[in-house]
Amino acid sequence: MDARFVGEAFRLDILCENDLTEACADLFILGSSPRASNSTIDYWIKAGDNFPFPNSSQVELTTSVQRNSIPVDVRKLSIAAGEKKRLTVSGLKPNEVYDIRRCVEIRLSPSLTQDQQFNFTDTTSRLCSEEGYRTQPNVARIPHPLWIALTMIILLVIR
Repeated sequence: MDARFVGEAFRLDILCENDLTEACADLFILGSSPRASNSTIDYWIKAGDNFPFPNSSQVELTTSVQRNSIPVDVRKLSIAAGEKKRLTVSGLKPNEVYDIRRCVEIRLSPSLTQDQQFNFTDTTSRLCSEEGYRTQPNVARIPHPLWIALTMIILLVIR
């Protein structure tokens, strides 16, 4: 935690020297998608082992169509330090790009906000990140009898 004055305000920030380090990842909530089908996206989120706000935070995952920003799925989850959750967003259209926006809302504890020494203008902070994922296209499958007919036609043409 870093505390400093900004103008007349006193500001608390979580700082990492390098966002790509393992130590920094242990403080935040990460997420990714290992796979997508033509109608679903599998997604996981994981709170770092040293996530400092497990009892006063909530994760909101919003999935929206990238080309028009229309939300198709919104979920709110609580997560503990070191916990990993998996979810599946379903009912999606094939060959479409979707954005998954992951927002962590952190509420300051009442013991801090009710302390007369401090005067907070905001008691919550919202940190968001967004990734895009494409669902797979539909693959047209040719029925088995049609394969047989096509094979027979090709064999007759070759003779």
